[in-house]
Amino acid sequence: MGFFKWLKSKTVKEEIIFDGENLYEKIKSEGIEDIGKMYEPLDKEIIEQAIVEDRVSNTFEQKKTSVEHICEQMVICEKRIDSAKKEYDAVNGYINDIIAIENMEEPIKGNVEYYARRIITLREDKKSLKEHSTKIPESKYMYMQRHEDEIQDILKEMYEDEQESQRLKTDMHHIEGEKVALNQEKKDAIEKMSILKSLSKIGAITAVIMLGILIWAQFNTREDYTIWIYGVVIITLLCGITLMLKHQEAVRTLKLTERKLNKAIGLMNKYKLLFVNVQSRIEYKYDAHGVKSSHELNNLWRLYINAKKEHEAFHLNSDNTFKSVEGLITELDKLNLYDSSVWPSQVDAIVDGREMSQIRQTLNVRRQKLKQSISFNTNTLENCRKRIETLIEKNPVIAKDIIAILEKYEDR
Repeated sequence: MGFFKWLKSKTVKEEIIFDGENLYEKIKSEGIEDIGKMYEPLDKEIIEQAIVEDRVSNTFEQKKTSVEHICEQMVICEKRIDSAKKEYDAVNGYINDIIAIENMEEPIKGNVEYYARRIITLREDKKSLKEHSTKIPESKYMYMQRHEDEIQDILKEMYEDEQESQRLKTDMHHIEGEKVALNQEKKDAIEKMSILKSLSKIGAITAVIMLGILIWAQFNTREDYTIWIYGVVIITLLCGITLMLKHQEAVRTLKLTERKLNKAIGLMNKYKLLFVNVQSRIEYKYDAHGVKSSHELNNLWRLYINAKKEHEAFHLNSDNTFKSVEGLITELDKLNLYDSSVWPSQVDAIVDGREMSQIRQTLNVRRQKLKQSISFNTNTLENCRKRIETLIEKNPVIAKDIIAILEKYEDR
């Protein structure tokens, strides 16, 4: 840190000049606002330390405390001077780089501008890829990637199972309609048989009554009712035969309907079992692949294919950008720049003079602020040294204590 270099260079006989105006009064007269605008914000800490020091009284302990405060200020000043000088050198280096780039000659100039424009184009392409990229959840993308070789077979099987399930549902619906029709037909046949049975009873009773009346009339009157008797008998026989045939037909219809109904019930049970098996298989596939239909899985597959192409384009873009950056730095290295690695992120300035001028202006402003900061901290450091010299000169009794404090800060 060099606390003693300046102190050892002074002799005891050397006159120590001190104008009597402390740092706080000087800053106060110049205005805190102006100082704050002129110098780095961190330099205000030195001002605060000066304000604290200005309040110290003249007791022995307070003088030691004052020396410690001055040493702390000196530590801060030297650190900031060192940091500002390093940054000042860096800013100078970047300004010189700008001058070198602006004064490039062919073929370096053409190559540098080519790589710069290519990086700008690739950067815009990359931005466009990101903005218009296919939206697919990362988990879905990774799943599709793992099952890429088998997803087509999975889609085919799932679609076929869905079609089979739909076909079975349609067939069961038709069978259910057929069952309703057969049950109605069975009901109609039973009602028909009941009606025929009733008609047979009524016809038989009617025939018996008529025959009884005609036979009674045949034997108790002089009229001949033989023909009527035969007529009633024949009509009764014909009606009986007709009713019997109709009844047999209804019985056959009933039996046939029951056979059809039993067949329909058996077929329905078979289709229900097939439907349950197919549906169970479909639900398992839905759960396994995280979808609700083959249509959804097909959409995911389409999104995956598009996203995969975009990823490939993105990686190709990155590779081309990397190669262009390497080419740009290689060409810039031929100019022996202070730091050529910063220019790939500043390619707009290489192809646009206005952008480059703005960067140079910013660096010039920064350099001026660093000059002011170095000057301010250097002056503050010199004032601190004068204060310590004055304290040693006016208080020789505590000179050893002051030197001990300086040694402590020197070690630190």
